[in-house]
Amino acid sequence: MIEVERVNGQKIWINPNLIKFLEATPDTVVTMRDNEKLLLRTPLTELIQKIQKHHGGG
Repeated sequence: MIEVERVNGQKIWINPNLIKFLEATPDTVVTMRDNEKLLLRTPLTELIQKIQKHHGGG
């Protein structure tokens, strides 16, 4: 699980294995496998680094 922050400042934990795709619009939008969309304050580059670290890279 990785920690992210919603645009309202709420911190949540998500399973990066369930991410379908990421967008920067300019906020970060995460679409999960079940098509749920999460609007995040966490910058896209930071989120990618967290995902890579979770998977043992970077």
